[in-house]
Amino acid sequence: MQRHLLRRSLIVTLAVGTAAWSPRMPVSILDAQRADEIPQFAVDTAWPKPLPNKWAVGAVSGIAADARDHIWIIHRGDMVRQAGGVPAPPVIEFDPAGNVVQTWGGPGAGYEWPQQVHGITIDDVNGHVWITGNGEKDTHILAFTRAGKFLRQIGRPGMSSGSNNTANVARATQTRVDARAREIYVSDGEQNQNHRVIVFDSEKGTYKRHWGAYGKGPDDAAAAAPVDPAPASRAVWQRRPLRAIRS
Repeated sequence: MQRHLLRRSLIVTLAVGTAAWSPRMPVSILDAQRADEIPQFAVDTAWPKPLPNKWAVGAVSGIAADARDHIWIIHRGDMVRQAGGVPAPPVIEFDPAGNVVQTWGGPGAGYEWPQQVHGITIDDVNGHVWITGNGEKDTHILAFTRAGKFLRQIGRPGMSSGSNNTANVARATQTRVDARAREIYVSDGEQNQNHRVIVFDSEKGTYKRHWGAYGKGPDDAAAAAPVDPAPASRAVWQRRPLRAIRS
């Protein structure tokens, strides 16, 4: 009896769905996206909750959400310190309600913390947190566990020599992880440094490949040359900074 009811409900559902969509009944995008269905956003002044220890947050340079809808930020505490306040640790994890789950970050044993932090990426599959920096000497990226244990450093500070240097980055901005391929993509970089996307093995830190504008090899000479303002000029795109990367 239950099988017959289930079968009938499926038939009815399919019939209704077929009636709702038909080549003879075109539905425009404007009709489908009615004004009352457009999401409305408002600032939640109660989020996040007050930080402990009289901490304050400086300039937030990176923000990410993980699979649990936890929000991670990385911030620069220099301005807080200069104003006489107490900066929170650089990395803060918040739960959906805005409570602080954990904080960590800063110089430590076995790695070189960025001169100026920039981006943060959460690899939910492997539980890794990737951090970039865009300070003058930030030619490396770092990987930690979610709890802040150091895992891996790719590159060394102040060691970049251009967009074809495969051992270091130069003021990298963001990263994205392909967990299945075990690869990390890096947008590299800012302040007219490197002009490329570079890919490393996310588990070993070894170089795999890189490219510049239009899928070709990066051209640092073109980036340093006078810019042709014409819209079709490829030199314009060769010199623009890579501020973000999306998967």
